[in-house]
Amino acid sequence: WNETEALLRMQLIDWYSAGEGVKEIAERIEGVFEQCDKTRSILIARTETIMAANEGALYGYEEAGVDKMEFYAALDERLCDECMDLHNEIFDKGDAHGVIPVHPQCRCKFLPVI
Repeated sequence: WNETEALLRMQLIDWYSAGEGVKEIAERIEGVFEQCDKTRSILIARTETIMAANEGALYGYEEAGVDKMEFYAALDERLCDECMDLHNEIFDKGDAHGVIPVHPQCRCKFLPVI
């Protein structure tokens, strides 16, 4: 598993550096996992994109001096119970990292508490 994780990590770094979209990262993921079909690769790509966007936002908030983050769930018909339970929960800056995505294709995000 460590080798696969390293290969996936390298593809994510290359994808981010190239400024590519979900389609391109999905294609990169298909190249890492021999038994990964297009549907699964897109699921992984979307999930990793959400994770990267949220982690980047958290670091930006921290650099701006924000100490608290609010979990904001995507409030629509696809909202799950787990994300609804976290909606509006306040996290200290160090505790927010690694929370999102809560599950594959999670669409939630953190907002700064100002």
